[in-house]
Amino acid sequence: MTNTTFDVRIWDVRVKTGRPRKDGKPGKKSFVVRWVVAGQEFPKTYATSKQAESFRSKLVVAQSSGEAFRVIDGLPVSMARAENDKPWFTFRAGVCGHEVAPRRREVPVRQRRRTGDGDAGIAGQPPWQAGRRRTAPGHDRLGVQHPPARD
Repeated sequence: MTNTTFDVRIWDVRVKTGRPRKDGKPGKKSFVVRWVVAGQEFPKTYATSKQAESFRSKLVVAQSSGEAFRVIDGLPVSMARAENDKPWFTFRAGVCGHEVAPRRREVPVRQRRRTGDGDAGIAGQPPWQAGRRRTAPGHDRLGVQHPPARD
């Protein structure tokens, strides 16, 4: 079974209105882009109509240029590739099994430094630590050879 297809139908943007508020004002509007890939419907919601129309136009351009769409998430191959590119911190969080703190003030400065140093052995040294010779805590127990001490 292939995981890409050219069987794509893109629908117009649908306006979705929320419940009326208690003070009588109308509910918030949201704009939903809907498209079908290989018989499966995919919706994506946006706060403004311009965002929704922009995303829909990207889908239409990809379809008209003959690009294949992925069956898994319904995105064109080029958009799916761009979505899979991750920054270093997101990659680190996935490899190490913990999240990067969403608010930096929750984590003390020294803990941030230790976490970054410990992850350098897994994902390579980040650019701002290039040339540093510090090792992560617990490296001695892993049997890693340290460089000889300088006099």
